[in-house]
Amino acid sequence: MDIDDLCSHFTETVIEYKPTQLFLQDINLFLEELKHYENILEADVYEILVSCGSNINWSLDTFITLDDLNWFKNDGKIEFYKYINENIINLDNIYLYQKATAMFDQLCEIFELAMGGN
Repeated sequence: MDIDDLCSHFTETVIEYKPTQLFLQDINLFLEELKHYENILEADVYEILVSCGSNINWSLDTFITLDDLNWFKNDGKIEFYKYINENIINLDNIYLYQKATAMFDQLCEIFELAMGGN
């Protein structure tokens, strides 16, 4: 195999990051807990995390990886909006979308702090 063949194989290769299972469980737990709030998009992210209690993993025995955080900020953001839109409240106007974005941004900020500010 020459270098051109090798390069052509790499151009067809797709690397897709899969976040850790514990990280996904924590995001899912957060979203499930969010369903219990009457005014969902006015709910405080810190309060939701506290109400998750000891079920949340990253606060106890695991660390969020930089790869997990990067996934969450990109592909995870789409999944976050999709879940809220399909399971909690229809984000059908700019106000609701901005509220969901503020909640997402605050969650990212908390995860960054958990990583030590990276």
